[in-house]
Amino acid sequence: MPPLSRVRSSVSIAALAAAALVAACSPVRQAATRAAAPVPPVASRASSAAAGAEATSGEPAPSVTESVSAVEAAAQPFPGARPIAPRTIGRCRPKRKLVAITLDDGLPFDTRILELFERRHLTATTFLLGEVAARKPDLVRRLRDDGFEIANHTWDHKSLAKLSEAGIRDELERCQRAISGVTGNEAPYMRPPGGATNERVRRVAASLGYNVVLWNKSFADTSKAATPERLYHNVMDGLKPGDIILCHWGGRSTYEAMELILPEMERRGYTPVTLSEMLADEAPAGAK
Repeated sequence: MPPLSRVRSSVSIAALAAAALVAACSPVRQAATRAAAPVPPVASRASSAAAGAEATSGEPAPSVTESVSAVEAAAQPFPGARPIAPRTIGRCRPKRKLVAITLDDGLPFDTRILELFERRHLTATTFLLGEVAARKPDLVRRLRDDGFEIANHTWDHKSLAKLSEAGIRDELERCQRAISGVTGNEAPYMRPPGGATNERVRRVAASLGYNVVLWNKSFADTSKAATPERLYHNVMDGLKPGDIILCHWGGRSTYEAMELILPEMERRGYTPVTLSEMLADEAPAGAK
């Protein structure tokens, strides 16, 4: 029989090894390790994203560079955007398995969501409040440099359907001045707070060069009943190409749900992209 001291020593070593293994496998430790990983620049994220999505779907996948090109192609000058015919967009019909996760508001702003998109080499369209853009130009610059499309969500989230034409115009123009002070242009989209719109809102928006963008799926992350699992099912159940998905930078359980949703989208062969990229992927009218 070995001496008691040797048995105790062996037990201590085994216990230490087991504790180290548990710590390494802990979800908290894994999350901290992922968060500490450096974020590659846009160019390298573009090639990594394309390779990953092609491996999943077997088809050419959009890249960050492609998304940025679509955003730049759709952008209008500010001031001086051309008026357009009134148009409301609720979903799209892309040829590929694309969806648009759209992130609203920015008060509060959960930076973990942006870091998650950066780590996964993804971009999106964000409907940002003007007061956020004015207070946080460095955040707008970071979103722009990451390839995000930064669109108009009014200055301070007033219900546009309750305002006069002059009031609607003021809300949109103040917001756009704050955003364009960083981006130098105007994304041709606005989202009315709460989705509250009417003929007057659509007419004023079109006169300023905006399409009115709504949504056909929602995280429902402003609900007090929001949980990561509930938000996951709100998005993933019945997901289809062309879906426009609403969520918020400061929503309840939004980050935790996004951690579940993004890998599952990838597993199913979907790629989240900007609204402009998804619209650019639509078949021409009348095409079969």
